Amino acid sequence: MHWCLGMYGSASTWTFNAVRQVAAAVMPDRPVTTLFVSDSVADVDAAEGTVVVKTHATPAVNELAERASTIVITVRDPRDAVASL
Repeated sequence: MHWCLGMYGSASTWTFNAVRQVAAAVMPDRPVTTLFVSDSVADVDAAEGTVVVKTHATPAVNELAERASTIVITVRDPRDAVASL
């Protein structure tokens, strides 16, 4: 699972979309499942293929951290985040 954790207004959607596209390009034979998680990781556990998750602040932070193979964090203004990435 690839977890895109972002503050509101920090280009988190842009980053989520970029991670989704990279995952699809790197493993074209494997479907990409995208999810927004707010409270529960049940959907993550049930997802198949390459899973890309987007969150903002969530009570599920510990469970997501245990499942994630990659964590991409955005904390800055969108223009700064894109330039930094």
